[in-house]
Amino acid sequence: MSITLAVTVPIGCRATPLIGTHDTMSPLRSRSRQGSRTLRPAHGFTLTEVLLAATIGAVLMTALAASVGTFAETVDYLDDESVADADVALARIAADVRYAWRVDVPTRSELEVVDGSGGTTRYYGSSGDLRVTLPTGEDGVLLPSITALTFENEEVERLREGATSTFSGVLHRQLPILAIPSGLELEPGDALALSFQVDSDAGSGRISGVSEQVVGFTPSVIHLLVAAAGPGATLSLDIMESRAPADARPRPTASSLNSVQALSGARIPAATVGGSSVSGASTSTVSGASSVSSPLFDAPGTPVPINISGVVSELEPGVAYTVVIRAGGSDSTILAGYPDTLKTSVQKQSGGNWARQSLIVPMLVSGTYRTTSTTASEEVSMVRTAVTTDDGIQRIGSAAVYSQVLADDPWLGVVVGDTAPGS
Repeated sequence: MSITLAVTVPIGCRATPLIGTHDTMSPLRSRSRQGSRTLRPAHGFTLTEVLLAATIGAVLMTALAASVGTFAETVDYLDDESVADADVALARIAADVRYAWRVDVPTRSELEVVDGSGGTTRYYGSSGDLRVTLPTGEDGVLLPSITALTFENEEVERLREGATSTFSGVLHRQLPILAIPSGLELEPGDALALSFQVDSDAGSGRISGVSEQVVGFTPSVIHLLVAAAGPGATLSLDIMESRAPADARPRPTASSLNSVQALSGARIPAATVGGSSVSGASTSTVSGASSVSSPLFDAPGTPVPINISGVVSELEPGVAYTVVIRAGGSDSTILAGYPDTLKTSVQKQSGGNWARQSLIVPMLVSGTYRTTSTTASEEVSMVRTAVTTDDGIQRIGSAAVYSQVLADDPWLGVVVGDTAPGS
């Protein structure tokens, strides 16, 4: 071992100089072999003792320094313990809120955070502590010794489809126009096609700015204006899909959705032709109308309700349908009509061929219809937590609910009852 040392030797003692870079023990060893007494200063230390003392001192000083540092850190921690605990509590709440599936603030001192699997973590104040209940049911103190706790929140509107609503009313209305009433005769074997369509737009509902939609309708009564019918006349109705809204002819491949025997001449209320009553008119009276190119009616027609309740299943909005009126029996029937050269939807079939009629034939269809029913809810999108510890200092933390703030569309986001993907 090579060491450079300088050692002071007391006066009156001899010693071999220990200055240099050599084996410091060799002079002593040589004298010992010669039988000489080893010289040891009365008040000095050997090199071995000095080195050992230095080593021990270094170890002790290192331990002392570490001990002093740890003690100082411990004192600082104890001085700031309440601050650290409050920050940790606020940071935990903020993290839970950010990554929650949804959040609720039932009261100003209670916060519920629902995770993607449906578990609820509840933060609340009780007996001067901020406590937490985990989804497992475990409950404990998150932050002790608080004097105040409040949860404030911001909300965003979310929309969802609720249960459909059912209404009764007029589904289709073709009213008489301001024109001289005419008539349309249907001889036995003839058919008349009158188209109708129910729009899918149901208008504004309970939620401002949201339009509801018709999802289905069911006709129950069809009102016709019958001017005259012979006692042997009969009418039956078929409801079918039409070729187009402006073309009442049934689609070539369409089948009757259902057929109903509408009425017979004996059941038609009173109506007049040229001032004469034709209720229960003879066959010749009504048949004679066929020789009149455009018979005029003092009473354009008597409303005749034809009950088809329970006959037709629910129909689709936005689809064009046609009411096919088939004349039967032995006498003719005359329906009220109003000349209109622009109207192209009315079609009459005689001898197997359909032909457009330049007439408006009034018809009213009533029944029930179902509409969408939009519901709105206010969902928590931001939480602000304020906690005051017993040192009188209020600390505040806030966090946004990502599942809400990242969804701008009101139909998105999360509401009660929604489940997380994969849960």
